[in-house]
Amino acid sequence: MPSKKPVSAPPSPAPSAPPPVPSPPSPSAPEVWSHLNVPMSIRPYADVGANGIFVRTGDIPEMWIRDSTAQVWPYRDSHPQLIADVLRQQDYFLRHDVYANSYKDHHRDPESLSKFEQRLGRGGWVATRNYELDSGCYFLRLLHYAWKNHHLDAEPFRPTVELLVRTWVVEQRHEEHSPYRYPELPRNGLGTPVGYTGMSWSGFRPSDDACTYGYHIPSNLFAAAMLRHVVAMFPDIDGANRLRQQILDGVKQHGTWVDDHSVERYCYEVDGLGGYNSMDDANLPSLLSIPYFDPEYDTRLWKNTYDWVWSDANQYFYRGKAAEGIGSPHTPKNYIWPLSLIARGLVDPTVRDEMKATVQRTMVGGKVHESFHKNNFTTYMREDFSWPNALFTEL
Repeated sequence: MPSKKPVSAPPSPAPSAPPPVPSPPSPSAPEVWSHLNVPMSIRPYADVGANGIFVRTGDIPEMWIRDSTAQVWPYRDSHPQLIADVLRQQDYFLRHDVYANSYKDHHRDPESLSKFEQRLGRGGWVATRNYELDSGCYFLRLLHYAWKNHHLDAEPFRPTVELLVRTWVVEQRHEEHSPYRYPELPRNGLGTPVGYTGMSWSGFRPSDDACTYGYHIPSNLFAAAMLRHVVAMFPDIDGANRLRQQILDGVKQHGTWVDDHSVERYCYEVDGLGGYNSMDDANLPSLLSIPYFDPEYDTRLWKNTYDWVWSDANQYFYRGKAAEGIGSPHTPKNYIWPLSLIARGLVDPTVRDEMKATVQRTMVGGKVHESFHKNNFTTYMREDFSWPNALFTEL
């Protein structure tokens, strides 16, 4: 999603403890302000036929499947009806366009948009059509939790789950079978070349940046974990378990690299043709956050990778006077994303308290922002970004 220019603000004292997650008011209220006073705007959305709830991402008036799942995750036990309503909205949007990543709160006639926006696939309910493998994963994560813990009937969501599985299978052979084109990607929208690996292709990363190589390893591991949930909910969905195993085999065969000291680590992206990225980005799923999404992760490979990505060897790891952490090519150099600090605290109990204290210390106005300068946390990006504020409640 787009980032704004850096903002400078006077520092505010860090709270001694994070505020509790407040209870949202009734869905009849037009706005809900939550998560450390960062806006999470939700409202009923029956006019689209979904009978759902639209969750705005913060200062951008659009709903991301990924962000909305993260935003309501702290309410997963206290407000099961809220979770069900958000799932219905996500379900409706995914059926509308499974390749989109964010959606509007109103329908737009494509003919009313500029030719540029039409070329990008915008219109209808679609805000942006950056195909991101992890979007569907987040939907499945929320659905499985509600099904398992609150006995939500998953059957009405079957068509969307089947659509996701079919799409992921198609994108295993992106070069030959994919209908997806995005004008800003190379080769007339097809993206950089990829070979078959068993993994599923993604045009964009969780940061909304284009993938350099089409197989995003964190998203594929996330997808494999969520396919295990699909099999639990729908044992009869054809090919789900097979797809899961093919993805895992693909990661094993193509998704790692070995350094000069014979240490094996996960790549960030690969193309199945020998090209790969050795890096990590703060946005989740990331290599750092693998254990957060998959309790069956490979501990040896992940530990090797963790030691590397949280070091100067990772080109997006920054260390300064304010803090150290992982940034993203989505924002300027030397900007640390609190998402990386929170993720580290969630996956490594030995630094959990330290990461929690660092996030609290670098808040401005009681808010966790998208990113801040490594030497001055009062210079930051995005005033209101709900995702990290919601995730912070899990620390």
